[in-house]
Amino acid sequence: MLRRLLRLSVIGICLIPAGHAAAQIPLAPAASSPSQASQSNTTVPAAQPAAPAADPLGRSNPRSMVREFIRAEDRNDYVSAARYMQLSKEQQPDAELLARNLQELMNCCFDQPLASISDVDTGALDDGLPLDQERIGPLKIGDHRADIILVHVDRPDGSIWLISSMTLEQVPALHQFITESRVERFMPRWLQGHSIFGLSLAHWVVWIASLLIPLIFFFLLSQGIIFIIRKALPSNEKRTFLVGLAKKLKWPLVWIFTVTAHLIWLPRLGFPLRFRIVSRHLGAIVLVVVLTLALRRSVTLLFDRARIKLLRSDRTHPASMLLMGERLLKVLLTIAAIFVALTVAGVDTKTALTGLGIGGIAVAFGAQKTIENLLGGILLISDKAIAVGDFCSISGRLGTIEDITLRSIRMRTIEQTLLLIPAGSLSQENIESFRSRTKMPMTVTIRLQYSATQTQIFAIRDEIYKLVTEDVRVEASSARVNLTDFGQWAIELQIWAYLLTSNIQNFNAIREELLMRIAQIIETAGCNFALPSQTIYADIQNSNTGRNATLPR
Repeated sequence: MLRRLLRLSVIGICLIPAGHAAAQIPLAPAASSPSQASQSNTTVPAAQPAAPAADPLGRSNPRSMVREFIRAEDRNDYVSAARYMQLSKEQQPDAELLARNLQELMNCCFDQPLASISDVDTGALDDGLPLDQERIGPLKIGDHRADIILVHVDRPDGSIWLISSMTLEQVPALHQFITESRVERFMPRWLQGHSIFGLSLAHWVVWIASLLIPLIFFFLLSQGIIFIIRKALPSNEKRTFLVGLAKKLKWPLVWIFTVTAHLIWLPRLGFPLRFRIVSRHLGAIVLVVVLTLALRRSVTLLFDRARIKLLRSDRTHPASMLLMGERLLKVLLTIAAIFVALTVAGVDTKTALTGLGIGGIAVAFGAQKTIENLLGGILLISDKAIAVGDFCSISGRLGTIEDITLRSIRMRTIEQTLLLIPAGSLSQENIESFRSRTKMPMTVTIRLQYSATQTQIFAIRDEIYKLVTEDVRVEASSARVNLTDFGQWAIELQIWAYLLTSNIQNFNAIREELLMRIAQIIETAGCNFALPSQTIYADIQNSNTGRNATLPR
């Protein structure tokens, strides 16, 4: 029995390594049926390869690679700059010298905007080169021309872009053709020996001059154009409009041409590449801002001209619609300019647009009243309910519409106060516009004394009727003069007529004139206006009779 136990113990010890190795290998569970076996085969997912990490040096796409290479050279970090070059074994000992020479070549001869370089990881696929190559540049030195070729290199930790060794082989030969820049040739040496913010004083002087010279030139040119317009065109509305347009656009256009000329000449003056890139970005932002300002002023002048023509033909509602359209167009121009400026500055506007779409939903919920007011103003103008300049009554308040903004209606009341009404709330208000009327009713009640005879009453009535029907400012077909009532203290005649005017000042002037002539007719007929009589009832207690007495007055 003991011998048998010893034998089993030895066998168990020998099986331990094999069992331990087998435990480390995952085994598929045994299928109890063919259907379970097929199900187990289909439900086991394949292992997904891990996504390669982004390159910490920014070499994942051509644009970022060139940008980071220029930054490394700008701070004279040639050790880091060498990491952006595909160095062969023969080129590795001269890596720093190649980086210096390439920096000098790019400073004097590289003029491609970074925005035109592909920012896709695969590079441009339609440049006629192999898929693992990208062309940038070229470098132009006199009659010599060479392209900078980037190569796509696969590594275990991911693919990166490098300046190809084939391009680096041409650097020493091209470097021999570099000559002194215009700044180095023409500016004093002592200015070139001092620097501010990494740029020599000579470069700063040339940079300022490259702005001032075209600025003065284009300013004088704009003054000459305005002078020619004044002298060449006759004095009329067209000349006034063109002169006003030229004055409004003078400074924006002067700055546009000045900055454009400055950016064109900057690469030819020998400025460092990094400085040219920053100047190009700032210049592009300035151009966007100034161009937007010029467009906004042009829109204002053109819309004002069109609105004046509409107002002259008494088309107030299209004129108000133009005013609303002008403001919306200015808002859209400003938003577009902001996004273009952000794109030039290097901000990813795609992400911003996505965030704007998501944020727009939240803003729409939080700004329901603002959107309601905006749509309310548009609908009021499109429905021709009110327009700028209309005299109207809104909820019992009389006034003139001064402006229709994107949010509210501004009405100047007859008390000369400014009433701001949210455009969205006007859909629930009673709006009475007086501009659409072509005539205004005049109703007058004349009260004569009871001492007037029948002949006098008829004579007064006929004379007043003749007066209102023969006046060209009164609508004769609807005018009437009638004896309406024998009142408590007067004989009443009523005059009803339409005055052919829609202006309240004209209406009051015509009405005043007619009333004066009516008073003359009554006076000529020998009658007087009745004065209101009053009867005072007083309770006087008669001690003898105990009766109440009435005292007439």
